[in-house]
Amino acid sequence: MAKAEKRLEVQAESDCIYCGGAAATMEHMPPKIMFTKKDRPPGMEFATCKACNNGTGKVDLVASLFARLSAGGALSENELRDLRKIRDGVMNNAPEVITEILSDNVPVAHNPLLPNSAVVKGDLPVGIGSTYLDVFSAKLGMAMFREYMGHRLPNFGNVHSAWFLSGGLDELGAQAFLEILPISTMLSQGAKKSGKQFNAAINTDNRRIVAVFARFHGGLSVFSIASIIPEVMAMEFPFPNAKKVYPGELLSMMP
Repeated sequence: MAKAEKRLEVQAESDCIYCGGAAATMEHMPPKIMFTKKDRPPGMEFATCKACNNGTGKVDLVASLFARLSAGGALSENELRDLRKIRDGVMNNAPEVITEILSDNVPVAHNPLLPNSAVVKGDLPVGIGSTYLDVFSAKLGMAMFREYMGHRLPNFGNVHSAWFLSGGLDELGAQAFLEILPISTMLSQGAKKSGKQFNAAINTDNRRIVAVFARFHGGLSVFSIASIIPEVMAMEFPFPNAKKVYPGELLSMMP
């Protein structure tokens, strides 16, 4: 579908995919900020209300920061420039997250990404950082339901989700997800592909349930099931950080 056609389709929708309220804006999930230089291929654009779009915007910043910081490996000049911009954005909009992940005992020369004698800890985020990732994971699940069902997740449906940073999910665990999710997807337009910035494995009946295992920059992974099947909605995820979220609850989850 051409970009202009997709915009017209989104603009024609009346319901926010996150709460069911009156749609007035267009949301990108995964967000533009997740992509180097915001060079995001088209696709996965959704109708949202202003409250959900604006009210959860800093969630995308925080998720983009953790995805990059947890990925490891050398960064290109563009990737490094993006990371610094995202870091500054989080410092301006969610400074409590930076406070949680900083330690003050390593000179800044050892880590050019962070200011004033600070280094990122290797621990998983807790508290505020964890809450932001919970919201991001629920947003992804609701967006994927709309993408594959053709309509938003009804208010009686829910999303189960859990997130993992690079050190929190081993390759065996990741492979177990991939074996039960046979559809591979990413964003693409001609030669431009989302690649390591965003790729996902999907399983769905195209009617009542969609399960997704998505990876962002290799540093952040999300496993999510959005469903209107009572038995699935009632189950519990076997992960300590798993969350069950209904449409309309995202803003109340925000710190």
